[in-house]
Amino acid sequence: MPRMASALTYLRGLRPTGKAGFAFGSYGWHPRVDELTRYLQEMQMPPVSEPISCRYRPDAPLLERCREAGRLLARVAQEKAAPRPRLEGTRLCLC
Repeated sequence: MPRMASALTYLRGLRPTGKAGFAFGSYGWHPRVDELTRYLQEMQMPPVSEPISCRYRPDAPLLERCREAGRLLARVAQEKAAPRPRLEGTRLCLC
């Protein structure tokens, strides 16, 4: 968890806005997903899924829950992304 905590502390310092997320992870002796959830809440990142955690290795149904949460997160990110301008009929020449 120390590496994750330092990464989250760094991310919090960047003060991201308009982002979403969710907490997930596996653990060997102590669940830490609640701490990840707290970090996300402090950064005002709305969750796209309930926190997901498991002890040691996840089984197939739990992996599917993770994939679904990832798809939801991708969908939210795409919806929030600014539309890109289309450059139809123009050419870029690097001469």
